[in-house]
Amino acid sequence: MAFHRRAGNRFAGSIWPGFVDAITAMLMVMIFVLTIFMVVQFVLSETINDQDTELNALNARLNALSQALGLEQVRNSQLERRAATLGANLTAAEEEIAAQSLLIANLTAQAQAQTARIADFEAQVATLLAQNTELTEDRDAARAEIDRLLASGDLFRYTAPENAPVALLEREFAKLLGTKYALAVSSCSAALFLSLLGLGLKPGTKVLIPGFTFAAVPSAVIHANCRPVLVEVGQNYRIDLEDFAARLTDEVGAVIISHMRGHTSDMDAIMALCDAAGVPVVEDAAHSLGTLWNGRNIGTLGRVGCFSFQSYKLINSGEGGILVTDDADLVARAVIMSGAYEHNWACLLYTSDAADE
Repeated sequence: MAFHRRAGNRFAGSIWPGFVDAITAMLMVMIFVLTIFMVVQFVLSETINDQDTELNALNARLNALSQALGLEQVRNSQLERRAATLGANLTAAEEEIAAQSLLIANLTAQAQAQTARIADFEAQVATLLAQNTELTEDRDAARAEIDRLLASGDLFRYTAPENAPVALLEREFAKLLGTKYALAVSSCSAALFLSLLGLGLKPGTKVLIPGFTFAAVPSAVIHANCRPVLVEVGQNYRIDLEDFAARLTDEVGAVIISHMRGHTSDMDAIMALCDAAGVPVVEDAAHSLGTLWNGRNIGTLGRVGCFSFQSYKLINSGEGGILVTDDADLVARAVIMSGAYEHNWACLLYTSDAADE
């Protein structure tokens, strides 16, 4: 045992120091490694911290960018909506501009048309003024002539050697109507009366007249010692041709057609019936001076045409009338019986005794 202890002590004395050195070296290595590890870990920790800081900064920037991007998107959305609104407004504005342009074009055209109408109106006014000047001059000349005639006392046809005022009227009126003769008398009633006398009708002869007429017409017939016979008229105020044809018998010596208020009956049909029956037609044209029937003047279709110069007629002399005809014998008899040669009436009129026979 003592050997073992001595041997063990020797072994222990020879190995232990090396073991301790080894352990020490290992510990030193481990401490170094640990130190290195700690340094590396520190460095890595700092690096990681820096990276975290950078990462946080990046996250912050990213968040900021995200927020900015979100705001930008909002702004973009707002801008898009505003752009859409502006686009719609622009379209509406363009449509409004187009409408306004069209309106302006229409107003311009209307203004041009109105300007043209104004120019035409001004031209018409100028023409009317010129005509008014002429009419005023004519009126003044007519008034001067009337004053001269009144002052002269020569108002009829017998004192002047030629171109008496009434003779000039007759000449111009016949030329106006296109007839050979015209005879001025005191009224249209007188013209109708003289026309019937000029036709040489026997007393009691029937004379057809329209139911739509004036009281002077049947009065003239009765004054001429004849019998008026009324003929029906239609709703258009014109003679009923069927009734007219039925009443146009052998007892009828003349027909008076009244063109009342310009309502002209069918003169072609009436003239055909009367010509076939050999019955003369007298036209009462008191209301129809200037009226035409198939291009011919009313008052020139029958044997005689009678016109009025009464104050309500187309030519106003206060009172007066005129008859026109192409029948020389008739107008000669009418001239004789027109008032200046009353003593000749007896040879042309039947007496009441003769009428009774």
